Amino acid sequence: MLDSAWLVVDATETQTTILAIQRTVEQGAYQPHEIKALNRLVPYIRQAVQLNQQLDKTLSTSHTLTSLVNALPKPSFVLNEQAEILFANAKAKQFLSQEERLQVKDKRLQFNERQHQDAFFKSSVQIIRASMGLDNFDSDVIMLKRDHASTLMLTLTPIEGGEQAFSGVLVTVYDSEQRQLPSAELIAPYFGLSQAESQLCADLVLGMSLKEIAENRHKSEATLRSYLKQIFLKTGVNRQSQLICAILSALMR
Repeated sequence: MLDSAWLVVDATETQTTILAIQRTVEQGAYQPHEIKALNRLVPYIRQAVQLNQQLDKTLSTSHTLTSLVNALPKPSFVLNEQAEILFANAKAKQFLSQEERLQVKDKRLQFNERQHQDAFFKSSVQIIRASMGLDNFDSDVIMLKRDHASTLMLTLTPIEGGEQAFSGVLVTVYDSEQRQLPSAELIAPYFGLSQAESQLCADLVLGMSLKEIAENRHKSEATLRSYLKQIFLKTGVNRQSQLICAILSALMR
């Protein structure tokens, strides 16, 4: 006599995972108390299989993300759900070796100035939640002003994953000294903005505040805020940081 115990561990529309435990002729058929003992193992068996499947997905995702990040033309980091650096391309590593205001400590980006660290922490938490489908937060930017040098911009955008897929944050560094930022003439036709509106966008992308732009362009802050309101309507964003991210991602290929 040969007897078998069958368990459907997992089933999808295209695949079914089955566990079969066979008895030898000498062992005979399964007895009721043995079947009950096997039933008690079912949750642990399913958990082990699911963990193995999740590990396979994680390794596959890791390989894919590594390839994508290495192909990006700008310094880029991928943060996991704990805001730890999971991947960094060669340009990101070179950037860190040259930039004194930003380092890596305990696998996390560490800013020298407390205000930047606090802003980064707040943004990364919101964006990680968004990547997991727990928040509607879209993207953000950290402006890192430097003495006698251009402002560095770090954009943070969610990497959205499914229920068991990877979720995290893509951090991209933009430096106008390395590559020219989008001009007003480039911004205007792409987003359908007026000359005044596109000039405001170009100034924001340079890291200027509304107060600095008002003084430089000889306009009131109230006028600039009126421009900004129209820009938001035309571009479909609702925050300055989101607007800057949209411009950089669209026009800095």
